[in-house]
Amino acid sequence: MLYLLCDSENAFLSDFNIYLGKGNASEHGLGYDVATRMTRDITGKYFCVYFNNYFTSVQLMIHLLTDDIYSCGTVQMNRRGFPDDLKGRLRLQRGQSVTRQKGNLTASVWQYKKPVAFLMMSDPRAQVPVTRQHGHQELRLTQPHSANEYTST
Repeated sequence: MLYLLCDSENAFLSDFNIYLGKGNASEHGLGYDVATRMTRDITGKYFCVYFNNYFTSVQLMIHLLTDDIYSCGTVQMNRRGFPDDLKGRLRLQRGQSVTRQKGNLTASVWQYKKPVAFLMMSDPRAQVPVTRQHGHQELRLTQPHSANEYTST
């Protein structure tokens, strides 16, 4: 498996890691280990790192923040540390969201076609208007800030 660290503005490859399937993962898992290893060179520089739900965890995001690295990612709702009241079947209409905050970390679930969960260091009240095409109809919705940031990178 190949892991890449790229700049989202210019697609410049900053670092890469080849996983050969051997080695011992820490107690936090392989995704945590890869992300912390790949971000060593940007510690203290206040970059924002975006990753998918394979890597995203509460523990990783807190660790990165202690290294002065902001982060945002989709997250599996059953991850350890994700708010329990957001893990169940939420009955949200298209465009609705639910957010919870713990310290600087905001957990959001946004309903579009299906619910998508995000974690980000952000203001839980921040909402962004968006337009989506649904067939021939144009939908005007609001997204949590984390969903908007993730999809715009």
